[in-house]
Amino acid sequence: MSLLPLRGETQSTPNEPRVLGLDNEAAEEAFETLTASTTRKVLSIIYEQPSTPTEIRDEIDTSLQNVHYHLGKLEDAELIEPSGVGYSEKGTEMTVYAPANEAVVLFAGRKSDRLRLRDFLRRALGAVVVLAGVSTLFSFLFSVNKAGAATSQLFMVDSVLMFLVGGLFSIFVIGVLWYFDQ
Repeated sequence: MSLLPLRGETQSTPNEPRVLGLDNEAAEEAFETLTASTTRKVLSIIYEQPSTPTEIRDEIDTSLQNVHYHLGKLEDAELIEPSGVGYSEKGTEMTVYAPANEAVVLFAGRKSDRLRLRDFLRRALGAVVVLAGVSTLFSFLFSVNKAGAATSQLFMVDSVLMFLVGGLFSIFVIGVLWYFDQ
């Protein structure tokens, strides 16, 4: 048993998802980096949980030197980054590696499709904000209404059902806007 904690707190949180177009130089580097199955296994382990090289070595049953080689490739491609410090049973300080981004998305398509996708996501976010506002308003009305003695039939609807109906209506409106925008 060690007196030092085996793992400290990770100091970084992954950035938002990274979108790589196929014609992007960063995508080329990511493809080249991920050609080796061992590199993909190492990346997969790190996405499951930030890990030290020793933990990765134990999981994929390879040499520590091989793990360091693949970690270097992943770090050079900016797919992972050091995020903290861990300690071995003997007290040796080790780097903990974590994903650099929440996700890596490879996008194949025309630039116009990429712009339309981005615009759609902005509109969808706006609809979610409106839905959240309306849901908050209904929640307030339900809480005020439950305290009062007189209730109308409109407020007798279950709040979960009301939220579901509002969500379905929002999805319908977004779909109609998307259809007519094309």
